[in-house]
Amino acid sequence: MVDGVTILVALPAEARPLRRRFALQRRQPDGRIPLYLGGRLALAICGPGAGAATAAVAYLQGLGLWSDPAWLNIGIAGHADLPLGSVRLVKRVSCATSGCGWRLYPPHLGGVPHGQVRTLSRPGSHYHQGWLYDMEAAGLLAGGEIPPTRIQLLKVVSDNRRHSTRAINARLVEELIGAQLQPIERLVEWMLE
Repeated sequence: MVDGVTILVALPAEARPLRRRFALQRRQPDGRIPLYLGGRLALAICGPGAGAATAAVAYLQGLGLWSDPAWLNIGIAGHADLPLGSVRLVKRVSCATSGCGWRLYPPHLGGVPHGQVRTLSRPGSHYHQGWLYDMEAAGLLAGGEIPPTRIQLLKVVSDNRRHSTRAINARLVEELIGAQLQPIERLVEWMLE
């Protein structure tokens, strides 16, 4: 049983609805990464990119918030055809830069399909069928310090062939994440069981 869940997001707009839903309060030990705490949850905003996610994991592990934590990355992702706001739990991650890949073990939450993510070094618009595209997932896994059984990824579609990455703004991101709070809450509850 885990004693806490650390939620990692890249953007403040991804964090806002989560902070409100879980009543998380800001804690800033030294100002490096915005950090919010409440009960058995921590939320950190790492910034965009796999390198930022890897650095955030190392930093947060150094804080020792939990002795036996689970990790949850929530964020936006592109997909060729899925409508904006579609949500997926991730079962496989591939890094476009390193070529590394990881298998994850998401739960079966009613109504939340599984998908696979390819992590890019910058936003792109060349979607290959069946993949979600993000910039952070591989960074959470790359350090190798967290067993894949302790990591869950939940991605919300923010762009596709019809809706360019150029149309993404903070308001849209906040709305997309905010619309998925029920499955996010169920996933967090499952992780804390």
